[in-house]
Amino acid sequence: MNLNDYTTFYHETFKPAYADLVATIADKPQQIIFEIENSYSHLMVYLSNDAKISNEIKQSNLDKAYNHLARATMDCYKMLWTEISKFLDNIMHDKVTRAFAFNENEALILNTWNLFKKKAQKARQEEMRSVGVDCNQTILLYKEAVDEGMVLLEKFDYEKFKQVKKFDFVNLIKNQWVGFVSGVIASVVAHWIIS
Repeated sequence: MNLNDYTTFYHETFKPAYADLVATIADKPQQIIFEIENSYSHLMVYLSNDAKISNEIKQSNLDKAYNHLARATMDCYKMLWTEISKFLDNIMHDKVTRAFAFNENEALILNTWNLFKKKAQKARQEEMRSVGVDCNQTILLYKEAVDEGMVLLEKFDYEKFKQVKKFDFVNLIKNQWVGFVSGVIASVVAHWIIS
C-alpha cells in the first residue's frame, strides 16, 4: 500500500459509491462520516513531518487509513443496496404494480430482481468470510448487487406506477359506491317489507 494506491481507491472507488449513496438518500450517514474522519486522521499521521514518527508507524497508519476508507466504501454500497431493496420490495410484492409499472417484460423484471437479491447474499457471504482480511472482493460484489438494482430502477416507469395506483383507487371507489348504494336499497326494501 502506498499513497498512490490510497488516492486511486479514493477517487475511483470510494467517491462514486459515496456520491451515489448521498444522491439516493439525500443525507450523509454518520457511520460513513466517522470512517472518513478516521481515515483522514490516520492519513495525517502518515503525511506528518514529525521526526519522532517512524516510517513503520507511518506505513501502519496509511494501511489503517485505507482500511477505514474501504470500510466506508463497503458501507456505502450496503446502505445503497438496502435503500434500493426497500423501494423495489414494495413494488415487487404487489402483482399488479409489478406487471404494469416497468418498461420491460414481467419475467425479465422478476429475473433481475432475483439476481439483485442473490448477488447481495453472495456479497454478504463474502463479507463474513473475509472479515478482517481484505474487503475489496466484498466491495465489488456489493457493487454488482447495487448495479442490478439500478437496472430495475432504470426500467421502472413512475408515470405508469401513478396510473396503476390511480386505477386501483378508482376501482376501490367504484366498488365502495356500489356497496353503499346496494346497502341503501336493501335498507329501504327491508324497511318497506317490515312496515
